[in-house]
Formats: sequence, structure tokens, C-alpha cells
Amino acid sequence: MGWAISLSLFLIFVCGVCALICSERDREKATEKDIKKLLDRLENGHDPEFEHAVLRIIHGRRGQCVSKKTSSALYRVALDNLAAHPHNASAKAFVLDVGRFHLGRLRKSKKATASDEESIQHDIMVRCRMVVPKYQPAWDG
Repeated sequence: MGWAISLSLFLIFVCGVCALICSERDREKATEKDIKKLLDRLENGHDPEFEHAVLRIIHGRRGQCVSKKTSSALYRVALDNLAAHPHNASAKAFVLDVGRFHLGRLRKSKKATASDEESIQHDIMVRCRMVVPKYQPAWDG
């Protein structure tokens, strides 16, 4: 009789762990889906409302669920929108936040470093055509 109760408790525990894993997977899928919807809308141009929604996700608990591929696409779209509006301060702040998030994700510490900040600034200058990229000779145009 004692082993039956132990087996029942063990099965309940296993079911609880499985449910937790499934709910975490569902949360990851939902976050990825939400970010992709926002990304599609941001591809149409700079929109502070959608940018704030993205920032709420990436700075919150759900930010861990965003794939590296999606964060890279988000960074590229943010740079494109800044290139279309190079003097817009909110677009630049969005690029900085998304860039820190994306480049930080590529590190073990999950935090952006000073060299990441320099890379983001360089990307901004190149996209806004404030400097010539290193790989492009100045006379090509």
C-alpha cells in the first residue's frame, strides 16, 4: 500500500514537471510570435508605439525567449528605420537599446560591453552615411 502512494506522488510530480516545461515552451512560442508581429509592423517604418512594445518585451522576463535570429532581424530593422529618419532621437535610442540587447545575447554574460557600444555606434554612423565603411574605398560611390 505504501509503494502505491509513493508511485502516485511520483507520477503527480512528473506530470507537474511536464506541465511546467510545456507552459515554458508555450511562453517562448508566444513571445517569438509577438516579436515577429511587431517586427513586421516596424518594417513599414519608424513607429514609437511598436518600439515601446518591443522594448517592454526585451527588457522584461520574456526577453529571454527571443531567438538570436529574431533579435538580429530586429536590430537590422531598427537600423533601417534610423537610416530613414537619422535625426530622430527616439529612433536612435531604440537602435541603442535593441543593439545592446542583441549583442549582449551573443556573450556568455548576456550583457553588452564597451566594444559592443562602439560597434553599435559604428553601425549607426554607417547606416546614416556619416562614415564610409572600412571595406568600401572612399572613391567608390
